[in-house]
Amino acid sequence: MRLAPTYQPPVPLSQRLNKKAILGSLCTAFTVPPGVDTLYLTGAAAGGRCYASPSNPFNYNWTPGVSNVAIGCSPSGAAIATNQNSSVTTAVVLDAVGQKVSSVNGREQSAIAAYSGGYCTRVADNGFVVCSGSSYGYWSADFLKTRSSLPTYASRSGIAMKPVARNAATADNRAAFASAATLYWFDGQGGWRSKSDASLGGQCFRVNGYFVAPTTTGGRCKIHFRDENDATATDWTTALVEDVAGFSVLNIDYANGLYVATGTSGKIWTAATLAGPWTARNSGLASNIYGLARSSTKWVALDSSGSRAVATDPTGAWTVTAGANQACSYQDSFRYDPFSQLFWITAANGYLYYSANGADFSSATTPENYTYAIALHPLGLLCVGSGYFWLQTGSAAYRVFSTSYDGGPLVVRDASGVELYRLAGGLQAGPGTGGSGGSSEGRPCRGQQYGRPAPGLGGSGGVGTIIPGFYPGGLVNNASDAGGGAAIQLSVLIANEGLYGVKQPGGAGAGSYNINVGAGASIFSPASTGDVEPPGPGGGMPSVSSSADGGGGAGEGVVRAAISVTPGQTIYVSPGLAHGAYLNGKAPQDGFCMLEWEERK
Repeated sequence: MRLAPTYQPPVPLSQRLNKKAILGSLCTAFTVPPGVDTLYLTGAAAGGRCYASPSNPFNYNWTPGVSNVAIGCSPSGAAIATNQNSSVTTAVVLDAVGQKVSSVNGREQSAIAAYSGGYCTRVADNGFVVCSGSSYGYWSADFLKTRSSLPTYASRSGIAMKPVARNAATADNRAAFASAATLYWFDGQGGWRSKSDASLGGQCFRVNGYFVAPTTTGGRCKIHFRDENDATATDWTTALVEDVAGFSVLNIDYANGLYVATGTSGKIWTAATLAGPWTARNSGLASNIYGLARSSTKWVALDSSGSRAVATDPTGAWTVTAGANQACSYQDSFRYDPFSQLFWITAANGYLYYSANGADFSSATTPENYTYAIALHPLGLLCVGSGYFWLQTGSAAYRVFSTSYDGGPLVVRDASGVELYRLAGGLQAGPGTGGSGGSSEGRPCRGQQYGRPAPGLGGSGGVGTIIPGFYPGGLVNNASDAGGGAAIQLSVLIANEGLYGVKQPGGAGAGSYNINVGAGASIFSPASTGDVEPPGPGGGMPSVSSSADGGGGAGEGVVRAAISVTPGQTIYVSPGLAHGAYLNGKAPQDGFCMLEWEERK
């Protein structure tokens, strides 16, 4: 007699997910593990700001000019722009994945010391930042949330940095820069070390795993170089580029076993190793060559007059095209972008030009006439203007970033920029009205000044307390404090697999009428009452006074939303950036993102 097979109930998803990754607060690149075709996302978008009589989101002196803006972008897309305006320097985070601008750490008080930014900014995935202005500079291990002074300031485009991984320790950080007479480097062991050289050119480059600093010591064209991974060497190696006076190296790059350096008065040299020997080549250019970029098939040198030389083999002939508008005056202003497969120059006249072949440049279509700084991002070209921040993805294609006080969305994109998933950020409050909780499903939680809104997900704003429930929140009372909208608890959502992947609108902020009011909370924890800041990620900002300040709404949340992926695929994730004032100990909260997957044995 054949026995019937024993019924085996399916293993719940919560028991099959055995691997996870918690992503950072800025853009993060994530490579899908082998054998995985589905990722499960748990997270919340950022919260919105309270009302607090806001004006322009950039009322903290973001008024850039051509010569005082710098952008740094890590390989995964974490980007910071610094702007030196008169005696004030400010810094903002550029989120190209979520298309959002935030002040550093989501706080409006992002001004750093005068004259300490806007000349050069470099960023690593683990939060290591080095930035400099015309008189001072900073370095940081946490995206400028906390900062330490550099020994002195660096020149424009004069900082080199090793691109360490997101989970790298401070001891793994490496950077170098050259001042007028001293070469500094950070080896992760004991702060900044130094080497004196009165003939430094003020530039420092990262090339093929080496830091390289040009010098004319002894009256001859030379370079100093060192292995970026060497934490023990106390000096640099010096190599002669050309035994001639009056010339210096201005830029250097490496590809296909060959170093290519450009210099003053149209000079170009090539070498198989940094130690040389170096061979002078005929570029056909006569002015200083600050710009050097390469695609997979050609090299382009761009000089200070706007003329350019193109070569498929840098040891052979260079073809010159005369120009004027595309003059290059510093190294960071000329780039080749693999995403758009175009050469880009932000010229001295402030316009953005592009070229497919490196010789013929045309003016790009941009959201404003002036482009003050550019940087390479995995999803395009990061651009900063006087009032706009955007990602240029083609000659006439761009995505403008939001600069509002609303919370930034949580967004997942693939390597081509296509959006795979989105959670909406919480909204800023209005005068006397709480901010709505974020929702991408057309059912937001709305805060209001009086009474209880209609039922909906997100929790209720209670008088003097929090009522966990299914009301949007925003109830106020003239006599006592009012809490913002609470949220469904994370433990409840995880326990109910039927709610997996169902987006939960964030709790709404409470409206104000001469009382203290709370903000909305995300799915992770209920909002607090009165003046206490919501503890959970994605929470809105509570009121800062008892006047007409409404509390900010919380970001939308989800538990274990399924995202279809391909093994080995790279995706880019922004957990959502808050943007608003850090006032009286209160601020909106950045979002949160955790990815889970099943690793099959």
